[in-house]
Amino acid sequence: MRRNIITTSDGSKTIQLVDWNEQYHSVHGALAEAQHVFLKNGLAYRLQAEDVVAKDKQKIHIVEMGLGTGLNLLLTYDFLSTKELDLEVNYTGIDKFPVSTEEQVQLNYEQFTAVNTNSFKEMCGQAWDSKEMYAGKFSLKKRQIDLLEYSDKEPVDLVYFDAFGPRVQPELWTEESLNVLVSRMSANAVFVTYCAKGDVRRSLQNLGLRVERLPGPPGKREMLRGIKEN
Repeated sequence: MRRNIITTSDGSKTIQLVDWNEQYHSVHGALAEAQHVFLKNGLAYRLQAEDVVAKDKQKIHIVEMGLGTGLNLLLTYDFLSTKELDLEVNYTGIDKFPVSTEEQVQLNYEQFTAVNTNSFKEMCGQAWDSKEMYAGKFSLKKRQIDLLEYSDKEPVDLVYFDAFGPRVQPELWTEESLNVLVSRMSANAVFVTYCAKGDVRRSLQNLGLRVERLPGPPGKREMLRGIKEN
C-alpha cells in the first residue's frame, strides 16, 4: 500500500495511506488531535480520579489500540515526566501492522516535547512482543497482534482507541472487538476515541459504559469518552 508522509495543519506530520484515502491522524492537526482526544480528555481526566494517585494504587495501566506512529505514546510519556507523581505506568501498545522506524524518524515528533528523545527512540526500536522499562517507572509492552488475540489479564485503567476509522477497518469497531478492552476495564476506567459515530457510541453503551459526547479536536465536531462505573 502506498504511504506518504504529509504535513498537517498544525505543522505536525502524519502518514497518509493513499489507496485507502486515510491518514494515521487528522489532516487538521496530528498533534492537536492527539493532545485533545487522548491527553486532555483521556489521561489528564483519568488522573483526576482519586484512586489513581491514592496511596494504595499508585499505578495506571494504559492500553492503546493502534500504536501507529507512537505519537500518543510519546505525548503520554512526556506529560507524565512533567508531573510530580510517584506513579507506576504500564503502557501496552497493540498494532498488527507496525510503522517502520524509518517513518518514525521522518515524522520527528520529538520536536514537540521536552522528553529525553533517546527514550522515545528506544521505544520505537523496542522489539515487538516484548516489555521494557524506561525512566520514571514507565514500562512499555508492544504487541504485534490482532485485537481479538489480546489475552492479557491485567486490568485496564485507560483505553486509547486509535484504530483506523470504521470506513476502512469496520471489524475493529464491532461490539466483539470493543469488548476485548472494555471487558478488562477496571472501575472508573476511561475509554477515549476520536470516533463519534452513533453505532460506536451505542455499542459502548451496550457494553456497560456511560458514554459522553465531547467537543472534538480541530476539524471534528465530536469525540467519545466512556466511563466504566462499576
